[in-house]
Amino acid sequence: MVHILHDVFGDNTSVNTLCYGVTAAATGRELVFGVNTTDAGPAPVNVNVLNPNGQPVPSSVEPKPDGFTGKFTPFEDGPHTVEVTYAGAPVPQSPFKVTAMPAPATSDATKVKAYGSGLTTGTVSKPADFTIDTRMAGPGGLGLTIDGPTEAKIECFDKGGGLFDVRYWPTEPGEYTTNILFDDKPILHSPFRAQVNPAKMVDVSGVKVFGNGVGPTGTFFS
Repeated sequence: MVHILHDVFGDNTSVNTLCYGVTAAATGRELVFGVNTTDAGPAPVNVNVLNPNGQPVPSSVEPKPDGFTGKFTPFEDGPHTVEVTYAGAPVPQSPFKVTAMPAPATSDATKVKAYGSGLTTGTVSKPADFTIDTRMAGPGGLGLTIDGPTEAKIECFDKGGGLFDVRYWPTEPGEYTTNILFDDKPILHSPFRAQVNPAKMVDVSGVKVFGNGVGPTGTFFS
């Protein structure tokens, strides 16, 4: 399944890639978005960005554990076109339309974006990552709590300009709830609920049961 987190949904069985965070941008500030290729296999991802006049905008793609990170900075207000390809083929919903506009002067929690696999799933003893983007929300304080079966270590990395990378380490399986507040107000879709699985799932597909007691006929003793 392929979708834009919280905004546009679609699917494509040949390109099983998740692209998230490419929605809106603040003029003059770097926009960072993710391309999750975990279930799609190794293949190159390319990004091409055009400004409102159809001119190319410098962009970059960097590898990360679950796929790639795309980056570009819009320098003009207005709609930008973001083309994302995986193994040379456009991912579903590509090209994306991203509107760049000045960041607001007052706080607006509804403009905060949160995205990343750590908001929906995870594995015990492995880092669960997600990103919080406050660049379109104006000035305000950011609050974050993560509740689960046990207390999870949380790391927050300030990338500058209102962008934060968050990582937490679940130590037990179960549901972990992430609450994100901006200016003391919950952002859209908060709280987020992630199902954390055991480090090693039991696979019973190779187990075989045989013997007289499980056959179509059996032996009875009196």
